Amino acid sequence: MLSYCALSASSGWVLQTVQKLDQPAGRYTQVRTSIDGRPTMVWNGCGPVAGLRFCRCSDPTCSTWAPAITLPIDSNPRFIRMEFILNLPTFVYSACNGTELHLTRCADQDCKRMQTRTIARAETVRHPGLAGTADGQILVAAELSNSTVRPRGCSLILLRFGANLTLRHSSVIDRSEFPYAHKSLLPSGGFEMPCLIGGGSHLAYWRAESQELVLVFWVDSSNASALVVDSNRTATSSPGAWTRGVSVENGATLILAFWDVALGYLLLARCTTRTRRCSAPEVADQTGRRDLSDFGAGAFPDFQMQPAGTGRGPVLAYFSEDDASTSGMLKLLTCADPRCNDFEVTVGARGKPGFGRDASVSFAAATMIVTFLDLQGNDSELSMVARFATFKPGHIQGATLMGRAQTTERFTMKMPVESDESMTSMMLCNAVVSNRGFAPHNVTLIFRISVSTATPALRFSSSSSSSSNRNSQLFDGSAYVDDSPALRFGECANFIVHVRTHHVQLASSDGANGTGRFIALASPGRSYAVAYRADSTALRLIAPSSEFREEIPVGWNRFVWANLCPRCGNVSAWVSDYQKQINPVEPMACCGHAINETEGPPGPSLGAVGMFTQFRPMAMPSDPIAPICFPWAHDQYNGRGEPFQMLLGPNLTMTILSGHTPVVYGTAQGTWCPYITPPQNMYTNSS
Repeated sequence: MLSYCALSASSGWVLQTVQKLDQPAGRYTQVRTSIDGRPTMVWNGCGPVAGLRFCRCSDPTCSTWAPAITLPIDSNPRFIRMEFILNLPTFVYSACNGTELHLTRCADQDCKRMQTRTIARAETVRHPGLAGTADGQILVAAELSNSTVRPRGCSLILLRFGANLTLRHSSVIDRSEFPYAHKSLLPSGGFEMPCLIGGGSHLAYWRAESQELVLVFWVDSSNASALVVDSNRTATSSPGAWTRGVSVENGATLILAFWDVALGYLLLARCTTRTRRCSAPEVADQTGRRDLSDFGAGAFPDFQMQPAGTGRGPVLAYFSEDDASTSGMLKLLTCADPRCNDFEVTVGARGKPGFGRDASVSFAAATMIVTFLDLQGNDSELSMVARFATFKPGHIQGATLMGRAQTTERFTMKMPVESDESMTSMMLCNAVVSNRGFAPHNVTLIFRISVSTATPALRFSSSSSSSSNRNSQLFDGSAYVDDSPALRFGECANFIVHVRTHHVQLASSDGANGTGRFIALASPGRSYAVAYRADSTALRLIAPSSEFREEIPVGWNRFVWANLCPRCGNVSAWVSDYQKQINPVEPMACCGHAINETEGPPGPSLGAVGMFTQFRPMAMPSDPIAPICFPWAHDQYNGRGEPFQMLLGPNLTMTILSGHTPVVYGTAQGTWCPYITPPQNMYTNSS
């Protein structure tokens, strides 16, 4: 069983979708965003799709993507690295059964034309690193090892090429008479996982023979110098595996992430390029299997800076198994600042053992794309699946970092491996008021998600839920599987579900219950549902977006309105200082129907206000019921989601937007919203 984990709202990045790219395939995945804003993805294909597989997303959020093609370069490219250099895809990889190092540069964004050259040969070619300079030079670092031919031993080389792949300079950075060897849990020789940092200015690598992490400052200059960043703590300790690094603060600081696999540590070190010194390594996570097998911790991670202007630092995507080795995890280390002084560690997605390996990270249009390999629990080529996941920022109202090295793994959904159905993020919110129509105190709601008994069951679990709640039940012809954690009034939970119809059972801690259904849509911004109180003992669910089928023009947005207050009668919503009635003809009745309003630019601004009133047709406002406030900025909703305004009771409203914390207005638990009285010349018609 696979499982995908939807993070809590306070996480740095919130999982939206997990998609299948290719099978059998997925080793050495890479994703980078081109100058046109569209992510480009490559990976190693196996069997009938053997070779270097290449595809491009159709848009920055990768809602669709072109079919993968196999580039005509090598039947089994290994240790693939990709970067955009002078805005063109450039690859370096081990070829010819691991005996040659090849460099390929595409002549166009779609790689319809390319140039390839062999740049090194050895009995064993491993782990190249790749970087590009601002003027288009290409730097490659690689490990070359010979066991039986001369020169015997292992070399770490650095090569510099022009944009036309002409070799301009070569040098040997490190040399050992011992060849690469890996006969136990860890290698006993070799210069593993070289990582070029800062456009190739610096080079970090694992010196397996001496069990240490080495950093060479200004590696491609006559002023180069090497520093041991970390060395073995015990006889078996060997820090430096899976080293990745980023350059921050205009090149003044380097952040290194690396593993001491034998101890199960993920470590961070901060290095200053001016003084050529590094801080003492800091343990960021204690990760699963302590070897370099296909299920070992780390397993081809990626460390990339978040987009400029966010004020936040890099994101590390990496693989780990759980303590029992029963599942694989795609994990994220998200830095809150460029120097990564504060960070959080979260589980982005979970599956069978081997799920989350070979991760790669890129950013486009406020979306993080992570490609990865899913072994589906079997160390077999035919079992391999190339996947990618999309994440949206979790920096929402009221969100804070969870602190250092804490895991925010809240909801887990399991699905059959065989399913190729698309997944989406569904936001379920608690808007259940008290019997008197107020925001309740200490009353919680549990969602129980189901699918038809004729389809594979989705399984949700929580570390805080009781095992006694985990027995499947039959209700309205559906199989209900597991409970969500209890949500307080005004809280939402994100669930990763199939794009299709789902049934829900609702139960509040004050004894009310009910059922509902929602259609999960492919667009996460349109996949939301809200539980509300229909009467003293009955709960209902409203999921309106699937009812709205029309296409809206580019630049327009949809705004959704609903009356979820049984005691409020028929109502109207008024905005723009009572100049616009949202429902001028038909009343907004309680409780299961929503009004779909579309609006062109510029759209409502942050802080816009209005009122729910008793319904009177055709621009005749009546008795006020509750104020309306709009807490969303244009860039939060424009093209991203549907602001949903709900009347819950007298002087009580709630508004939600996918990916953001709900905002409640009115009563002691809500946020203040101004009470706007209708103009007197209009109010006289209210009787």
